[in-house]
Amino acid sequence: MSNAKQIQAARGSSPGAVDADGATGHVVIASEDEVRRAAIARALVRDGHRPVAARAALEFYTHVGIAGPDLRHPRRPALVVLDTTGTGWATLDLLEVACGAPWRLPVLALVADADAAARARALGAMAALRLPLDPLLLRAEVMTIVSPATRGAA
Repeated sequence: MSNAKQIQAARGSSPGAVDADGATGHVVIASEDEVRRAAIARALVRDGHRPVAARAALEFYTHVGIAGPDLRHPRRPALVVLDTTGTGWATLDLLEVACGAPWRLPVLALVADADAAARARALGAMAALRLPLDPLLLRAEVMTIVSPATRGAA
């Protein structure tokens, strides 16, 4: 059974999450690469965001409120930065799960090439950035996605 199907089955019919807590709310960083997670977190902190690292699939599912101990009151992140270049849990399958949440979950996908960027957008990512990552471009894309006008359209 794919990750997407396992999580769909595990979460059942959970209610929608509450709105993100402010323009610079928490941002879930999902990556198998510890160095990349730290670099992304440093870049986001500069703009006042509160990054939360997801180091494994279950941690990711819990941080985005689609699995875990309290599905009645999940805390939806302002954004998920998902590194899809992993070979284990952080892949385009995880993007499919995130974009299939019962509420709008904005995802910025980090991808290896143009084909992966196109697949990420087709699966529902709001944007895709190619690696290696430019911290200034990352910050600009995050600010665009989590701006008040963008969040209000959710």
